[in-house]
Amino acid sequence: MGGVCNNMNKLAILVTGTYREIDFLLDVFPQITKGIDHDIYVVLRHTAGELSRLGLKEQDFTLPKGGDNVFMCELPSMDKDEAHSRYLIPVGPTDNDRECAMLSMFHGVFTAISMMKASLRNYTYVMKTRTDYLPPMSIPEMIEAHTKTGKIIVDGCANWHHRYPDRGDIHWQGSLNDIFCFTTYDGFLKLWDFEDELSKYWTGIPETTLFRVAMKRFLGDEMQSPRKNETFLKKYFTWDDNDTKQSFHVLRRKGDGLPKMGEATFFKGDEVVKYFVDKEKVKGRVERAILLSGFVPEPVKVSDNFFTYKYVGGKLLSDTDVDTFTEFLEFMKRNIWVGNYHSIRKACEEFYITKTDERIKLFREKTGIIDKKEDINGVEVPSIEDTLENIDLKWLCDGIPAIIHGDPQPENVIVTEDGFSLLDWREDFGGLPYGDVYYDLAKIYHALWVAGEIIRQERYTIKEDPIEYTIDFKDNLMEFKDVMEKFIADNGYDLYKVKVLSALIYLNIAPLHHEPYNKFLYYFGKKYLYELLEEK
Repeated sequence: MGGVCNNMNKLAILVTGTYREIDFLLDVFPQITKGIDHDIYVVLRHTAGELSRLGLKEQDFTLPKGGDNVFMCELPSMDKDEAHSRYLIPVGPTDNDRECAMLSMFHGVFTAISMMKASLRNYTYVMKTRTDYLPPMSIPEMIEAHTKTGKIIVDGCANWHHRYPDRGDIHWQGSLNDIFCFTTYDGFLKLWDFEDELSKYWTGIPETTLFRVAMKRFLGDEMQSPRKNETFLKKYFTWDDNDTKQSFHVLRRKGDGLPKMGEATFFKGDEVVKYFVDKEKVKGRVERAILLSGFVPEPVKVSDNFFTYKYVGGKLLSDTDVDTFTEFLEFMKRNIWVGNYHSIRKACEEFYITKTDERIKLFREKTGIIDKKEDINGVEVPSIEDTLENIDLKWLCDGIPAIIHGDPQPENVIVTEDGFSLLDWREDFGGLPYGDVYYDLAKIYHALWVAGEIIRQERYTIKEDPIEYTIDFKDNLMEFKDVMEKFIADNGYDLYKVKVLSALIYLNIAPLHHEPYNKFLYYFGKKYLYELLEEK
């Protein structure tokens, strides 16, 4: 075994993670490899819960539906002759412990296979990483430690050293995070981060047949061959000209948006790929794209859970000036807030009342927060249930029927050379293909106070004992607010209704976002709604 400075050392880094995690890891590898020659192999991982391993700061998309979406994928081959093997996103329910365990087993099995194949290319060392946390030592230091002890180096969290007290060949690291396994080619088949349903501590190619049998036993007829299922999102892997490194062409997660449950956005070249767990959302958005034709990107590829459209270049409306925003409002008035439609009162009741009740219940279930009277930023605020009773529901649900967009907040509007392109339109409004102009107005207005850019930059705070929050505002969006309030008044709309709906929107979207942003939205909306109703 060569020493630390031996140039013959070569490292295979196996990355298992979600899109966000892999993006991060690729940025930090230079810091930990410190010049050691290394190749990188990628195994994409589906999150088993709502949050990725990046913790509370980032939320990764979860694919919580079984049935048509099954636990199955092909590992990208590390052999040149099979360079075009496909890797498909594994999906499965998040509310079934047994199937989540199978998913964990899935990643363990194929991770081990990848490590074995990497070793066949004569790497001196194989390192497995899977989160954004750095190892407690650099790669050269790990090589030196391995050279001295002859032991596998494994991070010692998750009580591994208690689960395997007799493993004298393992050097347990005492760091806080479950991040890596580092070993030489003769020890790589040992995988220590899970215990699978087959009670195997050694994993390799011979076990894949047993793994598939076990998976079939769990999933029954839901298991399908990826070669026969063209609705999967595919990843293609190729070899570079040097025939030594495996390059990967993945669809990049949309990095500038706030993630939501049950959906995800990817970029692939000049295409934008939208994924939805709920097939009806795909169907509804494609159908409404026809109604909004000329104002939203045209879907060019459609499957059960995906649709694709051409990337729209331009500038976000949120990054422009008052003149552009004024033009946008007039554009919406001429082109979107039009139409001769029937009454939408029932849809408004569904959307404004029933959905609000359901979302507040969902928030309480997810956070354990009890709806009660409490002080928020020094103001005594009654329970949301009591506050909602003070809303004139007949007045609230007296909407103005029109085409509408459904979410025309400034970060969903691209300013192009030819005008405006509207992104992320809703699939329906309470089951209707058209909706309430007031909902569009409120979606714009609420995003002027709570801007996505501010949230992504973490320029807000929230604490719960006592409940206090702060948030920064974008200067240009505050100017937009003044322009919009004048537009609302000049066109005979009810500004007070727009504000009340904005408060309800904060409460509605709270359970859809990550912590602590979800709690900020809840308390911000709760206080705002109460103060609005107190004005009357």
